[in-house]
Amino acid sequence: MKKILKGMLGATMLSFTVCTTAIAATWPEKALKIVVPYAPGGNTDTVGRILADGLSKELGQAVVVENRPGATALIGTNFVADSPADGYTYLLNTISLIMSPHIFNSIKGDLHSKFEPVSQISSISKILVVNPSFPAKNIAEFLAVAKQAEKPLSYGTTGVGSSNHLMGELFAMNTGIEFMHVPYGSSSPAINDLIAKEIDFIFEDLPPVSQFILGNRLKALMVASEEKNSLFPNVPSAVEEGFDWLIVEPWNGVLAPKGTPTTIIDAMDAAIRKVVQSPEYKERMANMGALAVYKNSADYALFIQQEYDRWGEVVRKAGIPKQ
Repeated sequence: MKKILKGMLGATMLSFTVCTTAIAATWPEKALKIVVPYAPGGNTDTVGRILADGLSKELGQAVVVENRPGATALIGTNFVADSPADGYTYLLNTISLIMSPHIFNSIKGDLHSKFEPVSQISSISKILVVNPSFPAKNIAEFLAVAKQAEKPLSYGTTGVGSSNHLMGELFAMNTGIEFMHVPYGSSSPAINDLIAKEIDFIFEDLPPVSQFILGNRLKALMVASEEKNSLFPNVPSAVEEGFDWLIVEPWNGVLAPKGTPTTIIDAMDAAIRKVVQSPEYKERMANMGALAVYKNSADYALFIQQEYDRWGEVVRKAGIPKQ
């Protein structure tokens, strides 16, 4: 009986291997779908469409971007997690994927454990901006004002558990200064209130605030990255100001449903590498204030785990309660 079971198991495994190899050999045979768990028009959506355009040319098949926003990106994320692991549906994920499980009770387990990492494709600089009337020309003067203020300076974010929020908590912990968190539903109202002097500062992705900085409606004090951003060469980086611990560059990457054949993951990763390293892709990223950053599947998996651990520690030390 044991021999029969062992033979059946061996035959099943052989059949599975042959099947997945055959699928990978003919992949892709139809259009691919990249799910963006946010509404059209935002940073992640723009990055996704630039990637899809390049992949369509590289793979010789249509690559369609499908927006599935809602529930702090959980609707689109869960849709992909529950999709067939056949190499035709992918998630364009962001840093929120590894932050959300630390904050929300509605999430069971680690979201990133439900996926196969494919590649990292970009990163976007965060920037500290204030109203032009704010009495500080640099980060040192900003901190001096914050320490002497009668009440905590307020900062706006896109919501509890967002990268803007946790960055503010990290900033407070490491400077020893209390700040007041003001959560908004999205970037636009926070930016508008900063311009109207209703709040004191924000940490924001570079693309949404670039036009306001260039138009002198906002003042940039520091880019939260290792190096200066080419769009604003006069704004110092976090490293230049001695804030190495404040390097926060929201990233985008591609994930496939758990169980997607390794051969397909490798093929998709290779195609993405060619796109991300192309001059056209790099130029389009730079034009929106982002960077073309490539990590292969293995390196991306390690990076996701490191980020998960990093922000989990921030949540724990800040004492942020589960929502």
